[in-house]
Amino acid sequence: MSSNGQGLAHRDHRERSVMTPTSTATNALQQFLEFWCRWRPCLSSLMPCDSTSPHRDFSAQASIQSTFQCRSYNTMTKLAPQTPPPPPGPASTIANGGSGGRSSSSSGSSSGVGGRSGKKPEWTAAMNTQLIEWRNDGLSWRDIGARLGISNVGCLKHYRNVVQPALDPSHGWDAHKDGLILHRRLVLGTPWAGIGQALDLEPQLCMARYKVVLEPVLAGDPAAGVDRLESSSVLQAALQKWQWQPEEVLRWYQQRVQGVGIVNTRLPEEWQWTGAMEDRLWAMHQQGQDWEKIATELEMSKDACRRRFKLRFLDKVVVDGSQAPTSTLPPLPPSPSPPSPLSSSSPLSSLSSLSSSSPSISPDDKQGRKEILMVGRPPKDIWTSELDEQLVQLRQQLGLSWREIGSKLCISHVACRRRYETTVWPERTRFWNNEREAELATYLHQGKDVEEIAAAMGENVHPMAVRQQAKAIVKQEQRTKRLREQAVRHQRRDMAERARVGETWEVAQAGELSPATLERFYTNEDWDRLLRGVDDDDGDGGGHGDGHGPNVKESGLSREQLQEAWRQQQGTWTIEQETTLIQQVLQRGLGSSGKDGVDLWRKISSAVGGGHSSVACRIRWKNLDMPVQQTVPIPAVEWPLERELAFWQIWRDERPEVRWDRVARALGEFVTAKECEQYFSSMTSKLLSVSVPNFVVQRVYEERLERLSKAMVLGKGGPLLWTKRRSTQLQSLARVLYGPHWWRRRRLVWRKVARQMGITKVQCRQHWAYLKSAFREEWTREEVEQLERGVRAHGEDWAAIRQEFLPHRTVRAVRCKWFTISDHGAKVTVDEYMTLMGRVEALREQQDRDDGRIDWSDVSSQLPGWTPAPCRRVWESSYASLLEKTVFSAEEDLWLVSNMDPAAPQDWEAVPQQLDSTKLPWAYRLRWCQLMMPVE
Repeated sequence: MSSNGQGLAHRDHRERSVMTPTSTATNALQQFLEFWCRWRPCLSSLMPCDSTSPHRDFSAQASIQSTFQCRSYNTMTKLAPQTPPPPPGPASTIANGGSGGRSSSSSGSSSGVGGRSGKKPEWTAAMNTQLIEWRNDGLSWRDIGARLGISNVGCLKHYRNVVQPALDPSHGWDAHKDGLILHRRLVLGTPWAGIGQALDLEPQLCMARYKVVLEPVLAGDPAAGVDRLESSSVLQAALQKWQWQPEEVLRWYQQRVQGVGIVNTRLPEEWQWTGAMEDRLWAMHQQGQDWEKIATELEMSKDACRRRFKLRFLDKVVVDGSQAPTSTLPPLPPSPSPPSPLSSSSPLSSLSSLSSSSPSISPDDKQGRKEILMVGRPPKDIWTSELDEQLVQLRQQLGLSWREIGSKLCISHVACRRRYETTVWPERTRFWNNEREAELATYLHQGKDVEEIAAAMGENVHPMAVRQQAKAIVKQEQRTKRLREQAVRHQRRDMAERARVGETWEVAQAGELSPATLERFYTNEDWDRLLRGVDDDDGDGGGHGDGHGPNVKESGLSREQLQEAWRQQQGTWTIEQETTLIQQVLQRGLGSSGKDGVDLWRKISSAVGGGHSSVACRIRWKNLDMPVQQTVPIPAVEWPLERELAFWQIWRDERPEVRWDRVARALGEFVTAKECEQYFSSMTSKLLSVSVPNFVVQRVYEERLERLSKAMVLGKGGPLLWTKRRSTQLQSLARVLYGPHWWRRRRLVWRKVARQMGITKVQCRQHWAYLKSAFREEWTREEVEQLERGVRAHGEDWAAIRQEFLPHRTVRAVRCKWFTISDHGAKVTVDEYMTLMGRVEALREQQDRDDGRIDWSDVSSQLPGWTPAPCRRVWESSYASLLEKTVFSAEEDLWLVSNMDPAAPQDWEAVPQQLDSTKLPWAYRLRWCQLMMPVE
């Protein structure tokens, strides 16, 4: 290079280095102006300005040559606002060659119907009609978007979200629903939300149906043979009288409702498929030319040629159009094996090829509707038995490659191979026997890939066949697992049901109740007839057994109320019956739990009379001897913390309509719907005492329940019920962690205890202090007996027990001591009571000891979950122990015989006060029954 050239290069380098900041600023300003031109419509819509504002006169335009022009911006001058050019519609787009509104200039990039300006295109009825026609003709979304001036993604989304639901017959579209939409929208002016509520459909779906199907009908198209319905009898009848004329309704239904006769509009010549083009398409395909050459020859896209061939020359459903007008049916394909290419000049003139012997289609024929909708659309499943035979023949006999087979069958070679390997492989049924399926299942459980499995099972096995068989095996395993889980759920539900009506099952096994009585309790029988039958059984002569009495169903009572009245009527005990029951038990004893015990209670039942079964007598005696269950209120439901959290999560998901059976099934444990309801009632019973007006009750109730559920789910706050089990668990953890002197320790690491308990350390520390205050003074044996008497008399009314029996103790100390010593005593069931009493009597007869000691460990071994201490306390509080320890004087016996009338109501609670005694009322009643017992 010369020195002159070096100087020029050096000078050019200096100029570029000097102009670098200016070029950077120019590029930055250019980028800002491009951003402003692109987002100006959106910004102007968000920031409306006055028409005289100078900000409306600022505009800029950037070109490709990195130059820009900026109009003068004068704050003192108010110029007239500039009106932006209107966006080009579909007509102008098609006239411009289908460019979709994309001009060569940079300013045109932000315009157009469906351009990239961010504006949502406005779909009209004509555009919807063109979209349906072009899609049925087999055009791709790219071609449709180019014609409409909208992006292919926008066309696809609009078709899937608006057009396809409006034509989908699964929504139940018929003439009645369409007429309802027209009447509500045009006559009454109902909003779309009201129309959707009336039809039980989404408002957007109703609006799509109106815009896609009904609006083109109202607009009409004389070129397609469709008149405007605004002045026709069909519209008048639909909008005013709701009386449709059958002939016109049938024609209109086949035109519009089925979605097969949409208004046809003429396309430009360069976008139409003519008969000559279809002839050339058929001939070129028969000659074996590929789709690229065919598309180049026909000046169409490759996808459009392939779709047109499948649409026109593959097997299609042939329907009868004799019952429909000529203008309503779409173009139909030729026969399955056409002898020559189509010679029709237009795809719309194909009705002459229909066979008159084909079955007709009525509007009520669902199969006919499906077949009509299939016309003009590519079928989902193109494989038939003939194609399968051709596939096997081409592969087995001729040995062609998959590409050659796909070219012969006009189907993708991948689809042909998949069909062959997974379905029509001749050796498939013989290859997949039980041993190979077991081997495949083993490989699948080992996590091997399909290719590895195919290589391990043999050379003739293709991975596609392995994948298909693996899907079948997995599907069968899932079905087996689902059936097993369903069986487990049914078993759990049956077990819960048996637990709920366990006593009824015991009665049925003992043969005490007849099937009719069980039906009265637990089936949906006619309670009107059953209650009349009850009156007949009473035999009072004044019942309704003759059928002329008042009807129970007309009284307004529900079935549950009638059942409860029936149970109360059956459970009524008179004074004479209770006295006879007590005397029979004192004379015969309780018996064993075997067959002898059943026979004994049958004899007692027959002696008591009054329709009380042996099971009812056992329950009544247990409640008389230990009335803790009757006097003690229903305790709060005691659930583990995990079940509580799961319950409240399920409850929040089920709102606002909570069904307890579904909640019980979702918990997945042995929990019944009744237990779920009881737990919910026990946790929210205090919320119902809010004194607010009726219109505020529901809102306050919902808000408080929401806070309660959140507290339970998060484990923060929330009601924590300290039961006997939790208190004992807290003491046991403290004993295990801190040794023998756990009770006297001043400081405990509550974090460790709380982690084991599943609650907060603050709750553990507070309850520990609560329990520790109750153990400051040792309880004597006499105080424990007084506490048991108080619980028998007043239940869990701790204030009354403290005032009457233990005045020197606090209410807290009384309650904590009872929780410590009660264990199972307050919750003993009838079966546990009978088992315990029978075992004690058997041990006393076997041992025959003078000291009267009983091996309580032997008794507790007969009761799972019991310890010797609660067994002893239940026995000491029973009638047998009470009669042994209580000594009655002659004066007391004389007073009982003289003052207690067997036929009159007896107030046994007042007897100790009259005699100035500390004995229990139950003891005096037992003594009176002994004195009044008849001598045999």
